[in-house]
Amino acid sequence: ARAGVDAFIELDSAVRKVMSAQVIDPKNLQMSYEDLSSAIKQTSLEYNISFENVGKILYELKSAGLSVQDTMDALHPAAQLFKTDINDINTATRLLAGVYQNFGVSFQEATSSMIYVLNQSLVSVDDLTNGMKHASSIAKVTGTSFDFLLAVIGTLNDKMLSGGIAGRGFRQLMIQIAQESDY
Repeated sequence: ARAGVDAFIELDSAVRKVMSAQVIDPKNLQMSYEDLSSAIKQTSLEYNISFENVGKILYELKSAGLSVQDTMDALHPAAQLFKTDINDINTATRLLAGVYQNFGVSFQEATSSMIYVLNQSLVSVDDLTNGMKHASSIAKVTGTSFDFLLAVIGTLNDKMLSGGIAGRGFRQLMIQIAQESDY
């Protein structure tokens, strides 16, 4: 009986945390207590993540400025990403939200690509995040695809140019190419 009470308290706490991040989005949608509770329970069971951590995922997605619909669409991909080597919910959700907002790539596509690069290269989650942070803006301006940027960051990390160094190197390369094409 005590375990059931503890689980209910954890679930209630997670739902309330997510609800605290809510603002009415442009479509005047809000997540109800029941909808959040159901989504948290389902995701917790599917990915074997605590109610508390699923609540944190939803909270971080909503705090990143995503709409209610986008937050719910990103929940399962964010849980997948969290279940890899990413033990920091904030990093996983902010990375996913940033990719979506900067590149317009679907949450599932972004997650699949990031998991692939994390598994196929020496890049760590922190290095991937730092590389993306430094290179995303120039990649977006130059029309570089998200997948190409991921491949560059993964490859540079394999060659021992990690994280921010890889991102800054990519940014500098793109600036140099742009300057040379102006002549």
